[in-house]
Amino acid sequence: MERARWARLVALMAALWALPVAGDGWQDWIENLDAPDSELRELARSQLEGVARSGSPDERIGLHALVEQAIQAGGLSVEAELHLGELQHLLRRWIELVRPQLEASETSGLPLRIERGGLELSLIPAGRFEMGSPSDERGRSAGEVQHEVTLSRSFYLARTELTQGLWRDLMGLNPAAFDSLGDDAPVESVTWYDAIAFCNALSAREGLSAAYSIDNKLIEAGHILYADVVFLGFDAEGFRLPTEAEWEYACRAGTTSAYWNGETLTAAQARFHESPVVVGSYPANPWGLFDMHGNVWEWCWDAAATYTDFAVEDPLGVTHSTRRAIRGGSWLNDVEDCRSASRWRPGFEPADSDPDVGLRLALPARSTSLPSKNPDGGGPSR
Repeated sequence: MERARWARLVALMAALWALPVAGDGWQDWIENLDAPDSELRELARSQLEGVARSGSPDERIGLHALVEQAIQAGGLSVEAELHLGELQHLLRRWIELVRPQLEASETSGLPLRIERGGLELSLIPAGRFEMGSPSDERGRSAGEVQHEVTLSRSFYLARTELTQGLWRDLMGLNPAAFDSLGDDAPVESVTWYDAIAFCNALSAREGLSAAYSIDNKLIEAGHILYADVVFLGFDAEGFRLPTEAEWEYACRAGTTSAYWNGETLTAAQARFHESPVVVGSYPANPWGLFDMHGNVWEWCWDAAATYTDFAVEDPLGVTHSTRRAIRGGSWLNDVEDCRSASRWRPGFEPADSDPDVGLRLALPARSTSLPSKNPDGGGPSR
């Protein structure tokens, strides 16, 4: 097998760790990474054939895209002639990053991917990480003080930014400035209050208890400009915005670099300094999330404030600020604004609705929030 084809095959195997179709065989890969070239290649071939037999048509069609995604995520070229040792390093690193997600799924019995409310969501495992950025990170702002954060609960996070099509189907209108891009483009030009209202509306449609109470709404020109909003807690069943800590943890996916894919970000890896594009146009991170860098900023639950420098658990932000956190950078920004730790300070007013700000939804990882498994209730896509 020529080396270029072998590179694709091994990179494909790396990408498959982020898919449920990897099954129970992923542990075997860890044990066999040092096997001779021929044995490792045979293991890869047998795993690939299993996917080809049991995978859905969409999964089989997407295999080539996954190959290129894994190679690009590792900072490699699809056409590069790579030594076996380099390929093994890529595979080891990918497994290292995805292992917490796989183990959380196996321990809890929760699927790695679910579909609910028209969204595909990835399981984000509970864990601990260093939030913020080191003092020497390029583009760093003073508000990124590093501190340890523990997230005690696993949760699901939408694999893509919320689309214009999903927003219009539920809310009856499309507020996006870039509506000419079509249903699969990210919805933007929505206020933080609009985002909260969407979460509750989608929860109601799906038969889930709301994550927020919303009272005393002030509505003008189709936007909610003020409301009394209360988060009903992590035990609520319904859709919600991620906290700022949840967002950064999911974006990093176990990495500590400026971006999930390394210390630099290129135009082939994310959308910045250009107009927005349809969601999922760039490689996903190891936990299966697209566009965590660039395209549109994403509303978070938290009020924007300076971090403390001590360890915290399940932070919800402060209560003395009205401005809300947005994360991820956008098509309008410089690349440094798209870093994993980047924060727009001092935050956005919740009544602002800008064409570079959208949202991504979270859902509790609990049985009552999962799709029904009966024929009439839908179910996970894989």
